[in-house]
Amino acid sequence: MAEKRIRLRAYDAEVREALKAPEIFADLFNGSVFEGRQVISPETLRPAEEEEYGPSGKNSREILYGIRDISREGLWGSTRLRVLLNVEGQRLSDYAMPVRLMKYDALRYDREVRILRKRHSRKEPLAASAEFLSGLRKGEKLPAVITLVFYYGEEPEWDGPRSLHEMLDFPAGMEWVRKLVPDYRIHLVSSKSVDKDKFRTGLREVFQLLGVMRDAGALSELMEKEKEHYSRLEPSRADLIGIFLDVPALRRQADAAEKRKERVDMCTAIQELVRQGEEKGKKRGQQIGERQGELRTRQKIVQNMLAEAFTDAQIRKLCGLTSEELEEIKENLRREAVIS
Repeated sequence: MAEKRIRLRAYDAEVREALKAPEIFADLFNGSVFEGRQVISPETLRPAEEEEYGPSGKNSREILYGIRDISREGLWGSTRLRVLLNVEGQRLSDYAMPVRLMKYDALRYDREVRILRKRHSRKEPLAASAEFLSGLRKGEKLPAVITLVFYYGEEPEWDGPRSLHEMLDFPAGMEWVRKLVPDYRIHLVSSKSVDKDKFRTGLREVFQLLGVMRDAGALSELMEKEKEHYSRLEPSRADLIGIFLDVPALRRQADAAEKRKERVDMCTAIQELVRQGEEKGKKRGQQIGERQGELRTRQKIVQNMLAEAFTDAQIRKLCGLTSEELEEIKENLRREAVIS
């Protein structure tokens, strides 16, 4: 039995804006990379430059350039070490993602090196020849750069490469070469790769619902199973779900509940979403049937006209067809003749 599918239409701009909230951004990292440990505190986060750029070589005028979705600077746990955190949101798999992120991260590290070089050239001159050559003091450290790929697409799982090695061609008999090539792995975050219970914000519900959004039956079953929870949601959680699942009714409910200091019953909004999905599916099926009927009728007319020796120009004019449409119909007729 074919599953009743609901289309996920989250808008990228709204998703990015929601993820920029400090508590959501921190929770995304703490719940995924740090498996629930509260390593990143929302209070320590501040905006970081999202444009990545730098020269392609030491004396090159060519500039490498890229724009991240979200970048933040934060402090790492009790050590208070500076860390650079980034998120790339994806509704579709990117089959070049490891190379794309490797470039972004390399440009970010290069930026940090250039910052230190500039500081030394102005305030802290370097005396040692090796330090002068590199522009850095011996033992000088850079902040860590961590980049997440947040996949929230319709398909159940990311089907792109998760590492540089997966993109490289290692012929049979030459697998030993793999050990010589440095790898670069991406941090993929999706409903299939995380434990929803590790999250403290509305991301918990978002990941749970993303896991069943492809199947209206599974979604309805979840709403019934966890009815008590989803019928008394905090407005902020309901709003986040409304953004990711694109449920305007739920967002309106959340806004009204926030003003009245009430909880949100999202079960009714989800039921409406399922109903709308079923209605759209039926309507789409009817449209496809009508379209197929029209094509069959048009094809029959063309077949009769060809049998009566009408020219292509006459058929196009009388039937209102383009040359491409007529050729497609004639090709269909030829295939049917071969089959019969």
